[in-house]
Amino acid sequence: MPGTMRYSPSFMVGGHLRYMFNADFGVFAEINVTNPVTVGEFTIQTFGSSNVPGQQNPLQRFQIRGEEQRQIINLGAHQVIGRKAMERTGKSTTILPYVDVGVNTTFVKFDENFISLGEFIQPVDLTIFFNQLGIPQDEARILTGVGLGAFGGAGGQIQLGNKFTIDIGYIASFEQIKLGEMNERNFQHIFVLKAIYLTF
Repeated sequence: MPGTMRYSPSFMVGGHLRYMFNADFGVFAEINVTNPVTVGEFTIQTFGSSNVPGQQNPLQRFQIRGEEQRQIINLGAHQVIGRKAMERTGKSTTILPYVDVGVNTTFVKFDENFISLGEFIQPVDLTIFFNQLGIPQDEARILTGVGLGAFGGAGGQIQLGNKFTIDIGYIASFEQIKLGEMNERNFQHIFVLKAIYLTF
């Protein structure tokens, strides 16, 4: 079986609700969802006769793939920087830097786990257990978990008229991922694009 499996980059979508106490400072809540995929390789040694030297018991490599569902709730503070300095010098405040800090809760649910045994064989679902006759006997328990973490980020805020702002930035999120017996803490790197509609 694989010693390590690596997550592929994935897209995250969600909703953002923000309350601004003034033009530059506010608090927000977000709910984001994503489906990360992890992939790796495992080997199978085949036994049989071969006329090729060194190929009596060759090792073959195959792919293993897992998928999760994650829902992340962020609670944080939003601070725009440099507005007064720009106004004093008569420069435009259409684009200003900002920082975000806060805490998060991550809900994780196991989704799928497959192995591929070659292009001529259908992927094998590892969540279903078969007997020696190939008849399904049982299904794996669907693992879930909840973890706590924190995040911080920075970027640029673009003001589009009186009602719209666009936030483009980067967030480093230190998240706790709990799934069954697994309990890990690690940094997640997120590039964000947010469209904010101001109601007042």
